Amino acid sequence: MKRFVKVFLVFTTILTLFSLQLVTGNAAYDISKTTNDPTLLASYYQTVDTSLSGEDFRRNLSAVISAGYERHPYSGGAADVAAILRESDADPSGNGNVICIYTGLSMPSSQTGGIYEWDKEHVWAKSHGFPNESGVMKEAYSDAHNLRPALASVNRSRSNKDHGLVANPTRTDYGNKQNETTFEPRDESKGDVARIMFYMATRYGFGGDGAVNLSLVDDETTSASNLLGCFGNLQTLIQWHYDDPVSESEIYRNNVVYGYQKNRNPYIDHPEYVALAYPSAQSGTTVDETKVAAVKQAIQNLPDEITLNDTDAINAAKALYDALNPLEKSKVDNYETLRNAINALRALQEPATENPDYTYSFTSKVFSSNNQTVDLNGLSWTINATPKNTEGYFGFYQAAKGIQIGTAAKPCTNVVLSSSKLTKVTKVVCYSSGASGVNAKLSCSVGKQISSSKYSLTKDNAAYEFVFNEANGAITFSILNSSDKAVYFQRIDIYYTEVDIVSETFVLTETRSSLKLEYDSSTLEATDVDLRFGTRISADAYDPTAKYGVVVVDSSQASSLSSGEKTFTQISEFVSSDYYLEMTPVQVNEQGIVDPNGEYYQFAWVITNMEGHYEDSLSAVIYMEYNNKVYFGIAQTNSVIGVAETYLEEDLIQSEEIKVILQKIIDGNNTNDTGWLPWV
Repeated sequence: MKRFVKVFLVFTTILTLFSLQLVTGNAAYDISKTTNDPTLLASYYQTVDTSLSGEDFRRNLSAVISAGYERHPYSGGAADVAAILRESDADPSGNGNVICIYTGLSMPSSQTGGIYEWDKEHVWAKSHGFPNESGVMKEAYSDAHNLRPALASVNRSRSNKDHGLVANPTRTDYGNKQNETTFEPRDESKGDVARIMFYMATRYGFGGDGAVNLSLVDDETTSASNLLGCFGNLQTLIQWHYDDPVSESEIYRNNVVYGYQKNRNPYIDHPEYVALAYPSAQSGTTVDETKVAAVKQAIQNLPDEITLNDTDAINAAKALYDALNPLEKSKVDNYETLRNAINALRALQEPATENPDYTYSFTSKVFSSNNQTVDLNGLSWTINATPKNTEGYFGFYQAAKGIQIGTAAKPCTNVVLSSSKLTKVTKVVCYSSGASGVNAKLSCSVGKQISSSKYSLTKDNAAYEFVFNEANGAITFSILNSSDKAVYFQRIDIYYTEVDIVSETFVLTETRSSLKLEYDSSTLEATDVDLRFGTRISADAYDPTAKYGVVVVDSSQASSLSSGEKTFTQISEFVSSDYYLEMTPVQVNEQGIVDPNGEYYQFAWVITNMEGHYEDSLSAVIYMEYNNKVYFGIAQTNSVIGVAETYLEEDLIQSEEIKVILQKIIDGNNTNDTGWLPWV
């Protein structure tokens, strides 16, 4: 068996900040909110006039979803937007994280604000009609239906671009595509985005003179042409709505946001309203209720426990669904059951044929208490579970099913099994089951990657497969159990790509930056300003057989460089000869003084010719080349103005003369760039 030791870890900013930390019991996730209350919906939409269409229908619907609206502030207070998002977008596994819309990443809920953290993303970009939180704009600005957690680097690269199809992308990450004017989200988010956009255009489309007036248009250049309040592309959004039906996570967040704002996104509750609000060729013109009923019945007839014997029934139900027009598809309210059945069948039809790199079968009692870590065949695993009303039950071994967690008398609502960190995981197969009548869902993540597969457990043990793209981090299985039934782990198989053994650690312990200033002493005007970056790695991590250096790019490019190992030819598109430097670090002690016995190796590099680029945010990314592969360390992002502001805000400069120069740089009165200032 391959050993998971002394493997070179690719320490990027993302991996460092986003390593999944499992904390059971603190996630605001209520499984009851994944379904709607029919009585509540009937009452809420009782005044909707479905005989109307187009603008008349949207105006009627706008009155319904605007009535009783309770605004919460964008920031500040116990129930601001961030607090709402921590609940509305909570990771269903119950680990305390939130799920980001454009990436699917599970990220710590407290991790907001930085370039590699998560932002409160305005899906309808705020510059398209409500640029700030003031006056008539404040409701649209802080509407939680339009705000989603998003990985900051993707959010900021998306900027205020229109939504649409991108044939020749200039940037791709996490399945998203974009060019200069258009952003195409990953397939899993397209329907979510479309229904948010429909909501915003309906809720804020009829404000009258001087108010926010939003409208969807058949255009993909509204951000470039500054068409105030307009957003595109309408026809593409309509298609996305039908291609990506309403999901359980949308229903959940709609119910959570309703609890705060007292209004709902009608296009999640009633997907068929899109055909009335925006009549189009995609929406269809008629509904054959007999065909719709036949599809719903075929899906309802599918068993809870999917086996290969159900192949014909699943394929038949899918064929019936595919034959519906988009308007008819929107009326199939149990489509997610079909989607789960298709995924379960695919896992059974495509069993792993290669030998796993790691396997463990539970053949005896292992876990005897909650939050216990044990070594299983060379890999450490930790069990965490949330008991329901009583102490949970762990570790009872069933010969046919493996380790049992929970019983009918002592059930557990959320069971998490997590490993120590692994590298370049490509596939994980979990053999699991539940007691008869169990209602539990199994999901899996590896580090920051979350598998799109999610399975409903059956009473018969089955192999559940999760595929990853060379993911790094802890493997986490999560079983969300809404029934008073036991669940079981029988066997775990892990597949991964073996990587070169280079160095046990490659750790950045400090990252610093400062300015090099030259100035006219009589006028205190800057004549030259350069930006200096410095980084350190621990001395015991330094490998003299490897090449080290620094790549300097803008902050949006840094996320692409920080995505893992690459060859130099692969990064040539980001790097010019002016911003790509091989260097030998200097060994220093804790105080930064050169010392052959020092604890650190320090890099320092000055970026010259910053005139006219004081506001540009540059990232210095340390790299190591070993065996013709390039591994990237942590990026330090800074701008000249950013460093100058830090000096003044933190009172790091004693010279009043230098303070005047820095303030002039910040105010934009300088003409060029400036002696060495102390390290920050």
